[in-house]
Amino acid sequence: KDAQLFFDCLTDRELDTYNAPTNSNSVKEIGVWVESLMNECSDMVAFIIEAVDDKNIVGICKLLNIDWRNRKAKIRIRISTNLPVSLDLECEALKILCSFAFEELGLHNLSIEVFTKDSKRVKSYQKLGFVKEPLPKEASLSLVNGHEPELLQLSKSRES
Repeated sequence: KDAQLFFDCLTDRELDTYNAPTNSNSVKEIGVWVESLMNECSDMVAFIIEAVDDKNIVGICKLLNIDWRNRKAKIRIRISTNLPVSLDLECEALKILCSFAFEELGLHNLSIEVFTKDSKRVKSYQKLGFVKEPLPKEASLSLVNGHEPELLQLSKSRES
């Protein structure tokens, strides 16, 4: 049951237009990916987000491309768009993830890419202390339906 819920969250194409594209095509591929994370990945940490009341999976979040030397990482987060409070839940999960990254992993800088069309999400992230930064050429999000990605960064000193 959880594998299917996790797969559904990862493959929700509406979420791809916000900040977290995925290339997974089957529940089996997701299982292989999770297994590889658990066994051999040192530059990524991933978490499943569960609803408090019924313990159903409602999203995932991860720190990836962790640069241990420079103490920085990228963030990806996906919350089911079927939830009426998905952005509130996303911001709460983001706060917890950032706290974990700074306090438990000793990271100093975090970044997340979002599309400019999603001004509500950008403003919500800015309330958490993220600031807009110039987007590097190697940014992982590409132009979608005419909307460009934006880079937001959070430093440990700016954390709210």
